[in-house]
Amino acid sequence: MKAVILAVDTAIYQNLKEDKNTAVVKRMLEQVGFRIEMEKAIPRDFDVVKAIAARVVEEELGDLIITIGGIECQTEDCVPEAIKAIFDMEVPGIAESMRAYMIRTSKNAMLSRGVSGIRRKTVIINLPDRTNMMKDVLDYVLPELVELVEMLKG
Repeated sequence: MKAVILAVDTAIYQNLKEDKNTAVVKRMLEQVGFRIEMEKAIPRDFDVVKAIAARVVEEELGDLIITIGGIECQTEDCVPEAIKAIFDMEVPGIAESMRAYMIRTSKNAMLSRGVSGIRRKTVIINLPDRTNMMKDVLDYVLPELVELVEMLKG
């Protein structure tokens, strides 16, 4: 199984801030059998997010794309809209269950606008950029993500 991790944060992209989350996600994915094909910091820009995620799918670089950040309610938080624009099929249960799980420890989870879905045979999910919350929720959904990726691979 192949995975791509996109850290969507303009400050990380511009080397103004350290990316503490990609290494955590990478380690967690590798522990369940994913090979990381690409890890990349990209700016919070609708067109850039949409284009890179679509290219990953078109070039078959990943069975799973995980974006980190850009899913809150600030003006520049465009990730849900950019990713939804490329879905063939939304899988709202993943994002809904992630929010329900996160809200147990943080009421701020209700402000998360992350989405989840499929383009071709690639699963795409959005994770928050708060490290503890991101790690907990990925741990929670990872078994089902593995199952979904394996199902789509046939």
